[in-house]
Amino acid sequence: MGDMIERIVSFAVDGVGMPSFLCTPEHLDELAAGYLLTQGHVESVAAIVSIVVDGLSVRAATRGGIAPARPVEERIAALLPPHPGLCLSIGEIRSLMRALTEVDGFYGTHCIALKAPGGVHFREDIGRHNAMDKAIGRAGLDGVDFSRCAVAATGRISLEMLLKAAGVGISFVITKKYPSDLSVQIARRLGICIVGNAASVPEVYVGEEKILES
Repeated sequence: MGDMIERIVSFAVDGVGMPSFLCTPEHLDELAAGYLLTQGHVESVAAIVSIVVDGLSVRAATRGGIAPARPVEERIAALLPPHPGLCLSIGEIRSLMRALTEVDGFYGTHCIALKAPGGVHFREDIGRHNAMDKAIGRAGLDGVDFSRCAVAATGRISLEMLLKAAGVGISFVITKKYPSDLSVQIARRLGICIVGNAASVPEVYVGEEKILES
């Protein structure tokens, strides 16, 4: 079995150093774009002028600078319910999870599938937060309407994972495992559907109204 690849990747925005990424060093432009989106540093990819990847260094430039990092409590308070979004059947959820688990564990990484109107983006990383940012970054760079997207994860849905999805307007979250109690609480307030144990017997924790009959 191959070793999991992890590197320290430096990150700067508008010439100012940001926290380095500890990540699998692939799709670093997407990681940077997704991070800026999901942390609320920019409102859309339209605010990102360029992303330059040079080995293990990433530099981004923006229009007008970025919003400062906020405590998690402020991020939660600022969230608005996403647009109604899409609905899926249990059959579609199982199909998406089957496709995702086919790439799960190739290098022992966490994997994400982001289902968008034009297809499905698969991304992986040693860190599940990074994998989520990569998938969201790819979709954002493609100009995807996040309200019409669902995201599926091989790892747990912690509060931070939920906030990343909610922050860009994704209203349907699926996991091979289980969500945390706090993520369920916030998802209920925002009207986000969470489905757990999706590789076996899917369990709808929040958002039964978004589940279509098969």
